[in-house]
Amino acid sequence: MNLTEATWVETGTFLGETTQLLAEISKRVFTIEPEPTLYEKARERFAANPKVSVINDISENALPLVLQGLSGNVCLWLDGHYSGGITFRGPNDTPLVQELNEIQRHLQRFTATVVAIDDIRECEKGYESRGYPGLDNLVDWARTNGLDWHIEYDIFVARSRR
Repeated sequence: MNLTEATWVETGTFLGETTQLLAEISKRVFTIEPEPTLYEKARERFAANPKVSVINDISENALPLVLQGLSGNVCLWLDGHYSGGITFRGPNDTPLVQELNEIQRHLQRFTATVVAIDDIRECEKGYESRGYPGLDNLVDWARTNGLDWHIEYDIFVARSRR
């Protein structure tokens, strides 16, 4: 997949460093940040960039709305988990299971897809009680959806075969 032709959806904007990188290499970026102060900083940082939309909501609410309007090549950077400090803490430490379920509902509309889950070590620690799926669950999700997968550094990457 040519990343310059892809739309990126990021959950967990934090300081906007990944958002900035994605805006430089892709045609469009949607970034979802629920924490009000981090959202405001990102909104200000990207206000002059028409390629970036900053959304203030939890990904469980915002991701379905963003995905329903997308087609073509779609890449997702899932990093919207609680990390301590000023990061947002929702009902679970991570919305990852809900995010993957929502992505699964829309996959067939996309020409090509990459789903990158940052901080995969959290899924390897057995934190199911905090909302993290086990690594086996992620592998099963990828296989069920016809996606190839691998782990690179601390990132689980699932990508379409098309």
